[in-house]
Amino acid sequence: MAKCKIFCKKLAFDLKILYLCTRLAVCVYADEIDNSGQINYDMLYAQLYTELQQGRRYWFEDEENARIMQQNEQFQQVSNYEQMIALTFLAPEETSEDAVFVSLQLIMKRLEKQFPTFTITKGTDVELGRRLTKMGYEHKRLNKGSVFRVEEI
Repeated sequence: MAKCKIFCKKLAFDLKILYLCTRLAVCVYADEIDNSGQINYDMLYAQLYTELQQGRRYWFEDEENARIMQQNEQFQQVSNYEQMIALTFLAPEETSEDAVFVSLQLIMKRLEKQFPTFTITKGTDVELGRRLTKMGYEHKRLNKGSVFRVEEI
């Protein structure tokens, strides 16, 4: 946030609200931007360099990342994969402890059988694994790939 304040001051933003949108971008809402003056980039970079040399933190900690992701959940789109998973398998909190771990390949075959629009392409397993993990399904990494504890509805 400090890094953003540096740039906002130098670019003469009338800063009202600062939203941290992702780990890669900081979105700033400004009522008005004054572009009439020249930006002294040497001074701007010197100030940034000095703050970095003084040990100013320029990254987000894990807790901050978690808070940012939680605040942005309402703006995230639900993927088709997540919808298909929710219609095929019980939610992670509803899955019984005696449910077995199933490979991604078997999960993909089950989704392909149930949903005609689901097609298995290169990278489908990686994306599906990310979605299952994001949704909170317990998983393990084995020599032959990832397995997830799922239970069909």
